[in-house]
Amino acid sequence: MASVLKSVRDLVVGTVIGITSMLPGISGATMAVAFGIYERLIRDLAELRTYLVKDIRFILLIVIGIGIGTVLCAKILDDALDAYPVPALMFFIGLIVGQLIPLYRDVREENGGSEYSRKDMISFVAGVAIMCLMIVVSTVQGSDVTVSHDALGLILMVLVGMAVAVSALLPGLSHSTLLLACGLMTAFLDAISDVDIYLLAPLALGVIVAVLVFSKVIHRALTEHHLTTLMFILGLTTGSVLVIAYNVACSVESVLDVAGGIVAAVIGFAASMACARFDDSVTGEE
Repeated sequence: MASVLKSVRDLVVGTVIGITSMLPGISGATMAVAFGIYERLIRDLAELRTYLVKDIRFILLIVIGIGIGTVLCAKILDDALDAYPVPALMFFIGLIVGQLIPLYRDVREENGGSEYSRKDMISFVAGVAIMCLMIVVSTVQGSDVTVSHDALGLILMVLVGMAVAVSALLPGLSHSTLLLACGLMTAFLDAISDVDIYLLAPLALGVIVAVLVFSKVIHRALTEHHLTTLMFILGLTTGSVLVIAYNVACSVESVLDVAGGIVAAVIGFAASMACARFDDSVTGEE
């Protein structure tokens, strides 16, 4: 009975991670940390040959749960971005700002209140700069990139899959934020909600390749350069606010959009703070 309950819990945890990973500002990896499974997941992925058989039940349940959560959330997000772009984007900004508070707290605790080294500050600035470059990308390409059933479309979806996997392995970094900044969020959501196998196949390929390659890199970075990695994540998250704010400014058409956006941002901030408090309560119980 205990084994069954544990399996159900792992499936539910995976589903929650899948849902939250679709929301810009709330990292699925952060939720994995909150539920106490992050280090186990990274270990399993980084040493897959050793733990694939030993931990197969856990890995499968988490992966299946993430898939369920992703599909459940994709259709809702797709419709929201189409029908209410400004409130949806402002909601995302609220989520991200709320996520910045516990992330900054983690950085301060890791640093012990000391002055930051030059390496750590460069890491932070690099994170902000990378995200701000997305404004240039969106200005050149437009707010959304069209992904067709051709060679370029396949390559783009492989890259999207890699971005999803890498960001999913970094606590604090939401792949949806990156995709929004690159103008690929709509294509990603459409592929999932429409169950477009032609685009989902290269997407899955990108995820698999990135997980196998970068899980070891991220595991080592978090182990040997924890503060520097946290500063980079903080920079990415801070920069993402600027990117999405730029997209909001380009999408506003009326005062009603502004009013709805403010309300949505407040709701998003409250939801993000609630998730942060939940993280603290779960972590404190472990």
